[in-house]
Amino acid sequence: DDPMYTIVAANRAYVQATRTKADDIVGRGLFEVFPENPNDSQANGERNLRASLRRVIDTRSADTMPVQKYDIAAEGGGFEERYWSPANSPVLRADGSIDYIIHCVEDVTERVRLKSLEDELRARAAKMEAERFLHSHDLEHMKRLLQERQLLSSLVEYSPEFIGVADLNGWPVYANGTALKMVGARDLEEVRRTAVLDYFVPEERAFVRDVVLPAVREHGSWEGELHFQHRRSGERIPVLYHAFRVDDPTTGEPTHLATITRDLRAVKQREQRDAFLVRLDDATRALTDPRAITQTAARMLGEHLQVNRCAYAEVAADEDTVHVTSDYFQGVGSLVGRYAFTQFGPEFVRLMRAGQPWVLRDAATDDRTAAVRTMYHELDVRASICVPLLKAGRLVAALAVHQAGPREWRQDEVELVRVVANRGWESIERARVARELQESEHHLRIAMDTARLGSWQLRLDTRELQSSPNCHANFGLAADQEFTYQDLLRMIHPEDLGPMQAAVERAVREGVDYGAEYRITRADGRAGWIVASGRVLHLPDGTPHRMVGVTLDVTERKLAEQALRESEERFRQLANSMPQIVWTSRPDGYLDYYNERWYEFTGFDRSLGGDQSWAPLLHPDDRQLCYDLWYSSVGSGKPYQIEYRFWDRREKRWRWFMGRALPVRDEAGQIVKWFGTCTDIDEQKRAQQAVLQTQKLESIGLLAGGVAHDFNNLLVGIMGGASFALGTIPPAHPAYAMLQGVVDASERAAHLTRQMLAYAGKGRFVIEPVDLSDMVSRTSQLVSASIPKSVELKLQVEAHLPTVQTDPGQMQQVVMNLIINAAESIGENRHGLVVVRTRAEHIEAGSLRQDAAGNAIAPGLYTVLEVQDTGAGIDTATLTKIFDPFFTTKFTGRGLGLAAVLGIVRSHQGAIEVDTVVGRGSTFRVLLPAERAGAGFESPRRAVESFGGGNETVLVIDDEALVRNLSKAALEKAGYHVIVAAAGVPGLEGMRDHPEIALVLLDMSMPEMSGRQVLEGLQTINPETPVVICSGYSEDEVYRQFSGLDMAGVLQKPFTASALVAQVRTVLDQSTGRRLARSAQKTTQ
Repeated sequence: DDPMYTIVAANRAYVQATRTKADDIVGRGLFEVFPENPNDSQANGERNLRASLRRVIDTRSADTMPVQKYDIAAEGGGFEERYWSPANSPVLRADGSIDYIIHCVEDVTERVRLKSLEDELRARAAKMEAERFLHSHDLEHMKRLLQERQLLSSLVEYSPEFIGVADLNGWPVYANGTALKMVGARDLEEVRRTAVLDYFVPEERAFVRDVVLPAVREHGSWEGELHFQHRRSGERIPVLYHAFRVDDPTTGEPTHLATITRDLRAVKQREQRDAFLVRLDDATRALTDPRAITQTAARMLGEHLQVNRCAYAEVAADEDTVHVTSDYFQGVGSLVGRYAFTQFGPEFVRLMRAGQPWVLRDAATDDRTAAVRTMYHELDVRASICVPLLKAGRLVAALAVHQAGPREWRQDEVELVRVVANRGWESIERARVARELQESEHHLRIAMDTARLGSWQLRLDTRELQSSPNCHANFGLAADQEFTYQDLLRMIHPEDLGPMQAAVERAVREGVDYGAEYRITRADGRAGWIVASGRVLHLPDGTPHRMVGVTLDVTERKLAEQALRESEERFRQLANSMPQIVWTSRPDGYLDYYNERWYEFTGFDRSLGGDQSWAPLLHPDDRQLCYDLWYSSVGSGKPYQIEYRFWDRREKRWRWFMGRALPVRDEAGQIVKWFGTCTDIDEQKRAQQAVLQTQKLESIGLLAGGVAHDFNNLLVGIMGGASFALGTIPPAHPAYAMLQGVVDASERAAHLTRQMLAYAGKGRFVIEPVDLSDMVSRTSQLVSASIPKSVELKLQVEAHLPTVQTDPGQMQQVVMNLIINAAESIGENRHGLVVVRTRAEHIEAGSLRQDAAGNAIAPGLYTVLEVQDTGAGIDTATLTKIFDPFFTTKFTGRGLGLAAVLGIVRSHQGAIEVDTVVGRGSTFRVLLPAERAGAGFESPRRAVESFGGGNETVLVIDDEALVRNLSKAALEKAGYHVIVAAAGVPGLEGMRDHPEIALVLLDMSMPEMSGRQVLEGLQTINPETPVVICSGYSEDEVYRQFSGLDMAGVLQKPFTASALVAQVRTVLDQSTGRRLARSAQKTTQ
């Protein structure tokens, strides 16, 4: 009892009659394949057929049904009217129950239609004759009868069926238009001149004469398939010939023979097409090679249509190139090869891309092939049908038939080529799927054997268990050993048995997949782990019938997992004991573990595990590089190493870390894990940066000092020469003003060199205690005029601060530079605020405070100068350069202001801090040691200068000719005798050769011998001769360089002629006074 009436087999005649394919209907329900026509409200075919099948089931005997109207689905959509003569017969099993029902049908559609037409014609004729005799006296009724007769005549004349009338001897008396066309007669007269027998093909005429016509005369009608012969073309025309006798309505005597004949050419063509398609399906069903399928289809279609060539072609992705891969050819050459679509003409290309067939009846006359006619001639193509195949909107293939001569293609032939093309593609796809399925099944078998995957099935009603050899092996059994469901339950660990049985019951009850993992004791006593999965299969009525599934021995995996857990626990203990941040990631780069240091540093939630973004921690400048390098390492498998900054939430600042990661590989060399660390290198990094910054500052300072020294030597010549010239002319002289201008310009140039020397830490110092708050108050009054009116200057200075030991002039320069820079950062057209503060601050030991260069600030008490502005702020790139000499962001700036500030502060053992935010402003903080004892030496007090001349002998030792010449001219003008030397060696020789030398002017920096070496030599020759050191550096720097040696004084470069003469006179007078004092002391003694 199968309520679905599932089709289990269908013969060729059945699928041909029902226009189906065996592969499409076998396994499906009868009424699923053949539903009732929903558009026919009177349809009852399905109900009648179900009743017949039920009678067969109930009586177990055959049931023959009367003719049934049962429409079938049409190829183009909708339903097609069909009539059937069905019979249903049971096939019984040995016990008498029904195994199958054989459902036989015969298509009688054409017969029903002809019989209906015959009945209609007979009824109309009888009615007309009856009315003619009954109402002949009624003229009006006669007119109506005439109209009806004319209507009937029109229906007969224009009927699509062959309608003819002959006398009892077989000579035609009437034939409609359809009859004339079917037999090829020109008119009715030609029909009348030819006996009925002569319209049949010769081999059937005797049958018509001896069987058909007598049957009509004696029995009233005859119906069957015969063949007419076209009188002009000779074509055999298959027809369904229905002949009947016409009797006189009054006498009942036969008067004529009539026929209603249907042209069966279309039906036969359809039957031939359907039979051909069935043969084609049978021939290609077992094929798996695409070339074999297309070659078979091309051959069978070519033979069926009797063409010279049939070719299958694949279309390239560009839809411009076609590759003919298979063809059938007779009387012409093969077409296999590659062609461009354009070779067949633009209209051909358009139709192919539009998915429309190309139908060519004669290439020699068709205007569409005029431009490419030579191509068709070379390929022996006069007539052609080419059908494109489009899949997902793309042209993928084409099927073509060629005739070497002209040919009038029928529409059914065009349609057949289209159907074969689609079925060929379906066959290729079916073969591909079958091949892939076969390969998949093969791979599955290999995979199951390789993985030792066992299969099993369990009948739910009997608990009968069947299992594969691999399944036996999983439970420690030999392949031939018995293994029952009870054996399985006994092997399962008691703690796992309940959950396993519950999983089975749930799968059966709810229809879900079964899955369980349990411990077992194998037959040999060894313990193991099994993973089982399966699915419940149901009977057609929905009853659970059996379970099928697989088992897998996962003992090794479980042991490995246990070992891995123990290893991971040891790893976690080790990682948590390390001072670095430790992390791991999967092979794809996803971080899956962090040690405790990570959570302590970041404060992240431990419950998030590895799902934590580094983006909030990484410095914006390091973020993209960090990610790019990491994913590059993950992709290449190369070790990962990078330095980046993390945000320290506790100290509220960025800290430098070294990130490293190495891949962990298995025995096959595949990466299974990444192990990484983040090491805090902040102190090391800052120390390196401080060293680099210090080295840079020292290098730049050395350069600046050297440049200033050389420039000062040049200024000696300029300033000294100009001042000397001024002394030789009266003020009224025309050149006096210009020379004074030279001296003034030289003074301004000397100011620049002093700034450079200040940066180098070698500026001129006059150390004394300074009240920083008082200094700020007085200096702010001086610079207020230089600040734009839109900028407010506000002082917040504290009284009674610890004093600082500093040079007041240089400290005033620091305050002025910082205030002016702060005001200029706001801009002339913007309102802003500059706040200057002073305070005392104590830096504790262990503090992490660092100056702008990254150097740690020493602990102790400091007096602090702080200048804060609301200006534009300083970006990171600029911040690293602001203290470099000659670096400036101002159009008219020289880049020496902040450089000089840094040099002055460093020379006072102070520090500078800079806090800045772009768009919000900056704060410069100067820290100067409070209550500082001094520079470690006392600068000698200068005696009151005397500007008189003298007649003593002076030795000038300097490598600069300008300095030597100026000194010689100025001193000689003052009355002194001057000896000059360009270097240390000739200077020492001059000292030996001229004992009368009363004073030496010695340059501090010279080539070959330094100033210190020369001074040591001079004192060896005559320690009593005073030596004055000439230098562009500060007195502090000079005394530091010459510490331990006796100097009479320091002359700062650049100097004027009068300053030179005054210094010489002062030192000589002091030297004379010391000699007199020593003589008096000796006399007293």
